[in-house]
Amino acid sequence: MALPARGHLSQGRAERQKERWFKRALRWRAGCEATISTLKHPFSMLRATYKEERGFQRYVGWSVITKNLFSIARWQERRKKGEE
Repeated sequence: MALPARGHLSQGRAERQKERWFKRALRWRAGCEATISTLKHPFSMLRATYKEERGFQRYVGWSVITKNLFSIARWQERRKKGEE
C-alpha cells in the first residue's frame, strides 16, 4: 500500500517514498480515484438503492459495466473519425 506520509519525514520514510514502486503505486491509486469519480458523477452512482452487501455488489458491477460500454463507444467514435 502506498500512502504518502505528511509533515517531517524520517530519512527512511523519505527514501521509501522516492522509490520507483512507491511512485507507481501512487499513480495507480490516483487512476483508481479518477475512475471512482467517473462512476459517481456521470453515471449517478451516488447512492445505492439495492439493499445489503449482495445488492451493493450488483449495483457497483452494473455501474462498472455501463462505464466500460461508454468507454468502448467513445473509442469506436474516435476510431471512426480517424478513418475518415
